[in-house]
Amino acid sequence: MIYTYQYRLKPTTEQKLVLNDWLRICQYWYNRQLGERFDWWEKNRS
Repeated sequence: MIYTYQYRLKPTTEQKLVLNDWLRICQYWYNRQLGERFDWWEKNRS
């Protein structure tokens, strides 16, 4: 049997700001890499 756990976070205002910054950075890099893959696909498709 597999158990899963859920944790509820209650960050302070300062922690929320830091988490928001990290999420924005991750979103930027994800979208940039996705765009590069799409550009590569367009160049190399037959």
